[in-house]
Order: sequence, then C-alpha cells, then structure tokens
Amino acid sequence: MAVIITSNKSVDIEQGIKTNVEIANGKLQLGVSFIGDEQLIDSNCVPIMTSNNTPTPIAISASNEYDSTYLAYKAFDGNSTSRWASRNVPVWLKVDFNKEKVISKYTLVGFSGDANQNLKSWTFEGSNNDTNWTVLDTQSNVTGWQNNVKKSFQFDNKTKYRYYRINISQVSSGTVGTIVEMEMMEVINPIYYHLIGNIEFPTCDLGQFFRQIKSISAIKGVPAGTDIKVYTSTSTSTDNLTFSPYSLVDVNGLIASPQARFIKIKVELIGKTEIKTIPLNSFSSQEVTQFQPDDQLLFDKGLQLKTIYQDKLIKDSNFTDAGTLFRGTINKTSFKTIEKIGVI
Repeated sequence: MAVIITSNKSVDIEQGIKTNVEIANGKLQLGVSFIGDEQLIDSNCVPIMTSNNTPTPIAISASNEYDSTYLAYKAFDGNSTSRWASRNVPVWLKVDFNKEKVISKYTLVGFSGDANQNLKSWTFEGSNNDTNWTVLDTQSNVTGWQNNVKKSFQFDNKTKYRYYRINISQVSSGTVGTIVEMEMMEVINPIYYHLIGNIEFPTCDLGQFFRQIKSISAIKGVPAGTDIKVYTSTSTSTDNLTFSPYSLVDVNGLIASPQARFIKIKVELIGKTEIKTIPLNSFSSQEVTQFQPDDQLLFDKGLQLKTIYQDKLIKDSNFTDAGTLFRGTINKTSFKTIEKIGVI
C-alpha cells in the first residue's frame, strides 16, 4: 500500500541574497535608492550666437527667415533689440546642440513692436535624427506678452535629444511670427530608481522521503501595478551542490523545474513606472504681494533674476552742440557683470 504524505514548507524572507530589495515589517519590497541626483540647471545652455553656426558646434536654423535682418540665430544672440522673424506660419525654429542634452525648460521673449507677431500656439519637440520628433510640451492660446519679459515653460523630460525645436502653428494675428529671445535649460544627472529587484532564498531541504513538489503559493500583498515573478530550481542529485537553471512557475504556481529533494526559490519584483512633475519655485500670480519687491527679480511662474534691464535716458538741456544728448546712469554695484549696452 502506497503512503502519500503532504506537507507545507515556508521560506524565511529575512534570509537570502537580496538585490535592490529590502525587508520592511516582515514584507519584501523593492528598495528605493538613487543613482545620481536631479538638478535643473536654471541658466541658458544655448550660448550667445553671432551667426547661425557660430560659435561651433551649435547650429541654429529655421524653416523660414523673413529676410537677412531677421535670421534664426537672432533669437539666441542675447540682444533684446534684435529678433528672428518668419514670413509664414506654421514655422519651426531649431537648435542642433551636436550632442545629446536633457532639456526640460525653455523661455521666450515676445515682441512689443507688433503684438500680432507674438506666438499663440506651438509645440516644443526633441529628436535624435532630425526626422522623427517627440512632442515634449504643447501650448495653446498663449497671450499676455510684455516688453522684454520672459515667459517660462517647464515640462517633464528624462530623455536625451540632440535636436530641439519650437514648432509654431499660430501667431496672435496674421502669418508673421517672431521671437526676440529664447533660452533652453538642461537637466543633468537625472534620478533613476531601481525598478527591478530580486531575492534568492537559501536552499530548502524537502526531506529524505520527498517524492514530488507540486506548486508554490501563499504570495500575498502584491501592490497594484507591481508584477511579481517566482522562479524555482531543484538539484539533480542529493549532494545539494549542483542545481538546474531557474525556471519560472506558471500562473497557478505549478513548478516546471525537475523534481528533486533540494529546491531553491527566487522572487523577482518589478515595480510600476510613475512619472511626477515637480515645479521648481512655482508661484501663482496671486502670491506676488507676499514677496518684497526687488528690481533684480522677475515674477513669472517663479522667481528669476532679470537678465535684461531697461531705463529711460534723460535729455541734457545744457547740451549746446548739434544734435540731442541723452544721459543715463548705471549703478554697477548692482551687477556682477554687464555683457552689452544698447540704445533703443
């Protein structure tokens, strides 16, 4: 007469070799750890351009330029008195960095001379082959452009692209589009989380009277959106030294590994992917009164240092030579550096 003995075995999750996982309150979970540190470099990574291809290796281009006065690079020349303009819309303006960058913010300065030429709707896009473009940001019905005041647009992006462009579909009125100045900000050392981890449990001895092991069960408390895979392997001898390769159990927990007295179990956790966008220094327009006024700061979806200053020149009534003389005073102690002075 055959005697069939059934028994249950459990594994101690505190033991075993852990990779990217940890034990918390007696539960196995993916360990949260960082590789790198995310920083938004809130300064322009496009250098001041003096031509469409200078300084090298940066290259600026557009699908249309109004004429030789309003060339594409004029949107990146650091001069508020010049601008890029296009005769036709839709139109795009593109930067080739000649190496991959992670851009997650850009700024635009509109044109006060003709509000009809300011941008209204567009997409900001990235590409690595200059053919296939990924939309990173979409803006529609944008209004409220002010003289020499930047508008900032931030979005979540963790992908490196060599090419970036603003693809303009509509301006305030008509078909002429223009950008006085444009900037692009870069993310360095983006955050990466461990999405996959595993634990290999110590060898389980099923006993000398073992004949067959059927399934593995009692996997509990798996969070929604998380995948779990269970692998097993068994020895092909009784020496507890040589093991067959790991095999994945099926959806019912049934074991595909060869039957033997000794068994190893490995559990793999695959976490869900979740992207969150966290604005940096983001404030609403209603909060402006809570800050002390400062001539060096701009309040535009955040606090930013001004990079362009304007002041009125005073006519010198004592000047008697031909022509008219206007005077102005610049307090140099308020600035770390002055790159350019212009007269409008």
